Amino acid sequence: LKDFIKQCFFYKNGRLLTGNDDFKPVDNIILPIRNLQDWAEDIDVKDINIYANSKNKQGLSFIIRKYYQDIFIKENDLDTFIDEGKETKNDYGGVLVKNLNQVRPEVVPWQSIVFCDQTDILSGPIGIKHYYSPDQLKEMEQYGWGDTKNGATATIDELILLATNWKQKDNTSQQAKTPGKYIEVYETHLCINESCLKDDGDEEKYVQQIHIDSFYNDDSGQQKGICLFKGKEKLEDVFDYFQTDKIFGRAVGRSRIEELFENYVWNNYSLKRKIDMLDSASKTILKTTDSALVARHPSGLKDLDNLEFIELEDGKDVGQLDTTPRSINLFVNAMNEFVEKARLTGGATDAMLGINTQSGTPFRSLVTQINQGEGLHAGRKEKYARFIERIHRNWIIPRIKKELLAGSGEWL
Repeated sequence: LKDFIKQCFFYKNGRLLTGNDDFKPVDNIILPIRNLQDWAEDIDVKDINIYANSKNKQGLSFIIRKYYQDIFIKENDLDTFIDEGKETKNDYGGVLVKNLNQVRPEVVPWQSIVFCDQTDILSGPIGIKHYYSPDQLKEMEQYGWGDTKNGATATIDELILLATNWKQKDNTSQQAKTPGKYIEVYETHLCINESCLKDDGDEEKYVQQIHIDSFYNDDSGQQKGICLFKGKEKLEDVFDYFQTDKIFGRAVGRSRIEELFENYVWNNYSLKRKIDMLDSASKTILKTTDSALVARHPSGLKDLDNLEFIELEDGKDVGQLDTTPRSINLFVNAMNEFVEKARLTGGATDAMLGINTQSGTPFRSLVTQINQGEGLHAGRKEKYARFIERIHRNWIIPRIKKELLAGSGEWL
């Protein structure tokens, strides 16, 4: 999963897994298609209709809609949450959403996940890495972090004193020096025996738990662990997950970037061959039957001035070697084919991309192409919309109810 996330991220941003340099040209055919998909599958918050499910409360429905559209969305940046989820699930084949017990849920970045079940993400332990600055970590005291009553083995202040001024995203990356201190914190959700939660817990009883831990290196260089918080939880109240086109036995579905892997690779292979041919054709190579000329100019004729004479022996000749890349059109045509296949797979027709169609294309045919392209995105948009509806029913609407009624919910 980690390698898959990295590959999707690299390809979307025009990078190569083997590293980019001046001798490896890249034609990023994925990014325009991905941008179009995000636009075509966008869910506008104005299309979300919240109402009171009762025949006798039409007036209440008006109040709820007015509050949701004019106040709730703007104050909580809900449209950004929906866009983040859409882009994440398109890029990586799924989106993991976390309930923060606040109005706006959080889209969990795939790069921050340390471990999970790679066949069914919600069925096993989930580990998430965070980096907190000292002031950010101090804010977590309001949630009971660093309190011995919640199983903490050190206070927030004690952990801050042990913090370092570098970050390391994963075990394969280099340490990045930072201008200030950052604390690496691991958030783990798992079902384990109760004895891990409290000293007198039942080792035969398994309960769903959350553990917040951090690590530091002591004076001898050994890594030590610190528990900041641990407690019971209900996993279904913490996470929800949406998967794109499902693949049996895999945590993430088929991502929109994964669909274009082969076209991306072979298009850039053809581009590299094309550039190699152009490099060869750009060289001026001379041939001659005059060995004396070669002796007089061992480095070639590149140092001669314009219109300068050279003397040849009788019957000798000098000319330019033909380096015309006669097969270059094969690679040009191959690139066009790979681009066309990528657009077809990604539902990105020329009309939707804003590319001018060929002269003489009937208007009705153009409309048909647009409708066919939009049909693919409409189906994907509908699936994601049902997920957003579930998030609203389970997490967001109860928060709206709480804010609107302020503890007096008898009339809703």
